[in-house]
Amino acid sequence: MSQATDISTSQTTGIPPPGIVGSSTVNTHDEEMKDTPEILWIRHKCPRFRILVIGKANSGKTTILQKMSGTTDTPIVRDRNGEKIDPSILEDPTAMRGMHDIENEIYYPSNPHFVFHDSRGFEAGSTEEIDKVRSFIKQRAAENKLKDRLHVIWYCVPMDQKRVLGKAELSFFENGTGDVPVIVLFTKWDGHVVQSFSDLKQQGRNILAAHREASEHAMGIFKTHYLPVITDVAYPPAAYVLLGSMHKQEATCSDLVETTARAMSNRALRKLFISVQETNIQLSIRSATEDVLGECKPVHVLGIISWVLIVQISFSDIPFEWPNTVQEQNLEDVAYATSLWFHHVYV
Repeated sequence: MSQATDISTSQTTGIPPPGIVGSSTVNTHDEEMKDTPEILWIRHKCPRFRILVIGKANSGKTTILQKMSGTTDTPIVRDRNGEKIDPSILEDPTAMRGMHDIENEIYYPSNPHFVFHDSRGFEAGSTEEIDKVRSFIKQRAAENKLKDRLHVIWYCVPMDQKRVLGKAELSFFENGTGDVPVIVLFTKWDGHVVQSFSDLKQQGRNILAAHREASEHAMGIFKTHYLPVITDVAYPPAAYVLLGSMHKQEATCSDLVETTARAMSNRALRKLFISVQETNIQLSIRSATEDVLGECKPVHVLGIISWVLIVQISFSDIPFEWPNTVQEQNLEDVAYATSLWFHHVYV
């Protein structure tokens, strides 16, 4: 279960894929790449999408990163010098603060186009972590190269606890983050629904009635008690998303992807994010259609997208020839440009 909503009306836009960027088929000099399709140009300039994930231990961060990367494997973690370090420090609340460095880069081999940075969240009575986060955001904002900047912040707030947002957590929203959009992820929403079910039973509802009313009751409490807390701050987030039952195999980050893309005002970064994510294929299809097929005859749109999906699903090269009935000059170029929105497709 997941649900996403925009808050701010002002926000609306690893490793290079083998055989495309970084290979001998594409010259890496900017001048010689000027005629390269825009989406490849963007991935050449910024091969990885960089996300800061904020949240305490057991807030569901690891599960979300695995879902985004399409794996259940352990991530690779490298320190600021590029040296591998033990990934267990990400979930160990007793690990030394010096080892748990916000500068550490986290990625999964299944989709190395995403690089994550982790903050442990903020403790009451301590400003150490919030100072580190603010310094990190400021330093990354000053980077000259787009690939080294911070692109998005995900702030994870678990909903399976009585105390959800305290003064320490809200202190983050006292300062702005510049051009970097912040999306609040209300995780473990299913735990909030379970608590609502228990509250309804205590109020005298029978089991069937409590079960029937739990979701609506949970949403009412959220909108009354929790949502105003993050909107009535100096710098409210661009959007929020409700994420529940993420531990289930069939759960995806589709709504999170949609919300993140919508929250980015930078058109190039939005294109990069959409083209390297693998969770929301519908969003990729929509974006490819708007970007590439705007000048293509409508009769060809379905055929082109169907071809892209066949390649995407099979993850292999498929010999293809356009039927004589639809052959036109540059039609295969259009199909190629469309496929570039699916970074794991090689044509």
